Amino acid sequence: MPADSFAELLLQLRKKTGRTQEQQAEAINAVSGRDTMTRRETNRYEHGENIPTNHTLGHIAVACGLPPEALRGRRQPPAPGGGRRGAVKGRTWTT
Repeated sequence: MPADSFAELLLQLRKKTGRTQEQQAEAINAVSGRDTMTRRETNRYEHGENIPTNHTLGHIAVACGLPPEALRGRRQPPAPGGGRRGAVKGRTWTT
């Protein structure tokens, strides 16, 4: 179950395309031209355990048939004391 509404949005976008997490990772890699996205990372995004960078969000959006800017700026920082696992220290959050 997704931890927050942004994670839920990423999950719903993937499901709308009818892809598995593995297929979603492959689609994101095809857009980015790199083989860095994995099924596990897709899972972490969909469960709120990690938050993609704005650069990666552009690739996710395009892989789902959206304009690159569609997801940028929609992610939220973890709530204070929320204990979001995998949050990166020193990351600048956009709201």
